[in-house]
Amino acid sequence: MPPRGKIKFKLNGAIVEAEPGQTIFGAARAAGVEIPTLCEHPDFPHKANCRVCSVEVKGPSASSGQGRLVMACSTPIKDGMEVTTDSPRAKRSRNLNLELIFAEHIEKCATCVWRLNCKLLRYAEKYKIPLNRFKDRKGARPTYKFENAVELDATQCIDCRNCVEACSRIAGINYLEVSGKG
Repeated sequence: MPPRGKIKFKLNGAIVEAEPGQTIFGAARAAGVEIPTLCEHPDFPHKANCRVCSVEVKGPSASSGQGRLVMACSTPIKDGMEVTTDSPRAKRSRNLNLELIFAEHIEKCATCVWRLNCKLLRYAEKYKIPLNRFKDRKGARPTYKFENAVELDATQCIDCRNCVEACSRIAGINYLEVSGKG
């Protein structure tokens, strides 16, 4: 079977080409358009857990009239699709998801290994997110220590589930799992 040609779609009003099977996230990144994400990891498939990569889509796979919100990391590009990364609805969804994630995250920035490269704080600043609108929802979560090798502080969790993926795919031990809402 001959290879399919490139897919043409609109990204923030500009016509862009993408490879067949590419997601909105991948096509946007290739076109130089940043879509925020917290759960993306280069070694794992996209999971659409953080829901920060919310974009608005019109065209194929969208209902007529107003576009619908989809997760850019898990939605494949289709020919003729119109994607807007910064529409009012996409911004509202992204910002609310960031606020809710932050409400589930105890600020231990001074002792955090990511303090100088924290996506959550960078996005909060970039998108002017009020970080204290919602009551803290994770303060009572425990810290799990596995001998001297691994320590998981559940109060720092942003529900990206990358630790579960690493345990399963890299370590091959399938020890960690999601229970309840994280």
